[in-house]
Amino acid sequence: MPLVWGKGEWVVENSWTPPSPPPVTTIAWRLLHGYDCQNDFIARGLHLGPQDWNDIGVPGHAAGAVALMSGLLRRIDGRLAEAGTDDERLRRPADGDDRPAWAAVSYGFLEATHHCAEIGVLRDLYRDRDRHRRST
Repeated sequence: MPLVWGKGEWVVENSWTPPSPPPVTTIAWRLLHGYDCQNDFIARGLHLGPQDWNDIGVPGHAAGAVALMSGLLRRIDGRLAEAGTDDERLRRPADGDDRPAWAAVSYGFLEATHHCAEIGVLRDLYRDRDRHRRST
């Protein structure tokens, strides 16, 4: 039985024991996973308090998911621009984490970058799917 998180009509599925071989995840799953990791780890690093993945309203369409990610990036920009976010604060331990705050923030950005890069590859493959079928 898969684990699920999120609220609303849609949820994000996950599994501690995925099938073998694991299925290719969808663009929506990758975008929401990039969002949830970025939201969680950056919140820890910027001392924004705990983030519960079950509080995330999972959008049912691409525009909503893009808006969710864009809103998160605006909140991060705003937090980094605040007077209290300086090098000293970023060297302190992240909330609920053994690593320094800057490392949690960095990890959040790496997770989002990783999954958004995968999305770009999947979109390219989908766009060119007919050409690839003819050539094989």
